[in-house]
Amino acid sequence: MKSKERPEFLFISPMCQLVKMANYADILETLCKRPGLMQVSPHMFRHTHETMLWESNISKY
Repeated sequence: MKSKERPEFLFISPMCQLVKMANYADILETLCKRPGLMQVSPHMFRHTHETMLWESNISKY
């Protein structure tokens, strides 16, 4: 059984260019080094999104 490949792109930039997941993670890491900002990862946003869906009764699991 062949596993599905993960998509290489996550976002589209304001200039309508595809943003690769690795580039997004690097940019996020750089931003989180600023004083007063919490260290977060792209995976944390996934969990936050799922929690918000669950609390809104949109997601059932």
